[in-house]
Amino acid sequence: MLEPTYGQAITGAWRLVWHHKTLWVLGLLSIAVGHFGLNTFVGMLLNLADANFLLASWWPENAPVITVSGSEGLLWVVWLCLVLGAVAIFVAVVAVLSQGALIAASGEWFRKRSSPNMSRAWRKGVKHFWRLLGVDLIQKVLLGGVLIILALLLRGISTETTQGFLLVVIISTVGLLFAVAISSSTIYAAGYVVEKELPLGQALVEGWRMFEHHLLVSTEMSLVLLVLNLAVLALVFFGSVLTIAPTLILSLIAGFTGSGALIALSVTVGGFLLVLFIALCGALFNALTVSAWMYLFMKMHHRGVTSRILHWLKFAR
Repeated sequence: MLEPTYGQAITGAWRLVWHHKTLWVLGLLSIAVGHFGLNTFVGMLLNLADANFLLASWWPENAPVITVSGSEGLLWVVWLCLVLGAVAIFVAVVAVLSQGALIAASGEWFRKRSSPNMSRAWRKGVKHFWRLLGVDLIQKVLLGGVLIILALLLRGISTETTQGFLLVVIISTVGLLFAVAISSSTIYAAGYVVEKELPLGQALVEGWRMFEHHLLVSTEMSLVLLVLNLAVLALVFFGSVLTIAPTLILSLIAGFTGSGALIALSVTVGGFLLVLFIALCGALFNALTVSAWMYLFMKMHHRGVTSRILHWLKFAR
């Protein structure tokens, strides 16, 4: 019997999420903990770049200054911080629970080839909440550490010279490989936590061992999903243009009629369609990503997965 490939993982994941659209809800709710794989690291990198840009653009000359005077103003600030903190904690809890349920549902479908029991999957997410939260926190801390080291190493290197450019490429590549190792091993650790019910420490060790044994396939899968993520971003960009079309039409009509209510309606409809489209794309892709990684996890745990690069090299011989 031929070993499965990561192409089959993506195909199988697509069948799962397309025929079980309940997983889209879990995919949407679990977005707050980040996408599985290299996408999380790239997202952190882009966030850091945006933060540096904003700091360079606005601080200190044009930075808005908020002043609080009196005990009443301080009380409102404290109250606002408490409310925002409570909301953040609630979102994080729901996201981790949804991630666990999504992992459990995907594992059940790939194991039994039957429709996943969503209530049982949710109970699994609740049962393994703390260990899964630990995996997510460890992943974010390690990826953040790699990001900080990259920023420190690349700081001050000029890309105007050939040597500087090559040095930037080498350092970035090494950092990317470390990110692949961290993201892949913690993904497998999450699979061990939910599917095999291992303790946190043992799950991390087993996840690292699985990555070591399937290093090339894990790297290929990370890069393939990263490319798919870029394709989804392009789809979101062009789709957003289409969702704005009704707003433009209604705005033109409002301009001719002078109706303020029609302008408000056009902005509301356009904003709703835009948010709905982005949410659907994010939910679908997140569910697809988790399901594809869980396909790899289930197959690697039992049989192994074929690297396409090694397959091509053998074929070339």
